[in-house]
Amino acid sequence: MDTAHVIATSRTTRENLYVALTRGREANHVYVATDTESAEVDALRTERVTAAEVLAHALRASGSELSAHQAQQAENEHWNSMAQWAAEYRTIAAAAKPTREQMLAATRGMAVRQRRRFVVGLIPEPAWPVPADLQTGLADLKSRIEQRARDRLAEAVHANAPWLTALGPVPTDDRARQRWQAVALTVAAYRDMYGIDSDQPLGRTLTDPGQRVDRARARQAISVLGARYTPVPTAPVSPAPTPSTPALGM
Repeated sequence: MDTAHVIATSRTTRENLYVALTRGREANHVYVATDTESAEVDALRTERVTAAEVLAHALRASGSELSAHQAQQAENEHWNSMAQWAAEYRTIAAAAKPTREQMLAATRGMAVRQRRRFVVGLIPEPAWPVPADLQTGLADLKSRIEQRARDRLAEAVHANAPWLTALGPVPTDDRARQRWQAVALTVAAYRDMYGIDSDQPLGRTLTDPGQRVDRARARQAISVLGARYTPVPTAPVSPAPTPSTPALGM
């Protein structure tokens, strides 16, 4: 064919994208759908996912078949990952949420509204009574998530990871140091949850269309330290100069 046209969504894999964009002899065009998020996530944000973020996610997603050993390893990593534990915690918490009538009955007579708590500063803890059989599961997942975040932070400190510099130096005052450690733990958990390896604390771009809410919480945590998250912008790609269009010097 002379020209190929392909629609890319958050479900597109890099293999499919490569095949689709190498079919046309004269030109290849990709049209990116940015409205493929869940209603729950979409309701919690005002920004829309950009085309660049969807494409970045597609390039990270592989649809190729793995060997038996690779498949087993990938399966083990999946079920024992920060992202999986966070998803399980959110699912159990949502399942334990009572109806509106039950919530009103349970909170009737309470004058003080409790502040919402978050696991590692990212995952909302239930703000309602949880059945005993589900409390055990939530407590176990919370323990795993927090320990993994502590391990990732310890690794970053030991390696003197560049992203830590954005949080500023570790304070000498005990209270300020505890606040710094709590923020660093949130950022470490966020980076592990979304596989971020950038020198920027929260990465340069979104790697997953569904992570804006968590990034907003991590960014808010960083602001507690008085630091401002300012991702380094990617330099725009300029067209190569031609004889009729001379390059401009700086």
